[in-house]
Amino acid sequence: MLRLKDSFSRHFSARIIALISGLYLAVLIAGCMPPPGDTGPQGQMGPKGFIFSTVYFILMVILVYFAVVIHPARLKEENQKKFIQGLKKNDEVVTSGGVFARVFAVRPEYVTIEVAPGVKLKVEPQHIRPAKKIDGASSSDQDKPPASKK
Repeated sequence: MLRLKDSFSRHFSARIIALISGLYLAVLIAGCMPPPGDTGPQGQMGPKGFIFSTVYFILMVILVYFAVVIHPARLKEENQKKFIQGLKKNDEVVTSGGVFARVFAVRPEYVTIEVAPGVKLKVEPQHIRPAKKIDGASSSDQDKPPASKK
């Protein structure tokens, strides 16, 4: 039986945790120390220190956002493009709607998939992704009904 691993929630929660911890670290680093020699009366932060820590904080937030959101999205797009370019007949795929199928024909504007014998659908290439097999399942096991217990 084919099943797509549900990794979205795992990656999403990992990104949120990384974003929160990165922002927390950026606040700690940016707000702790002004540049040396830039303290006002009674050790308070002067105007140069305030500007430095604010700019530093903004740069840290941008860096964390790039590392957590933009870079993984770029990698995902590149992998999807490679997958679409490498599609060929009889590859097993899953549509974005969750339909498992085999590739019947590939054209630049759409991919024809076969859901069941004689049932073909045209799908835009960006709406399909590779299907992963569950360990131990063979293609002959897919069509067999489960054994009944007596």
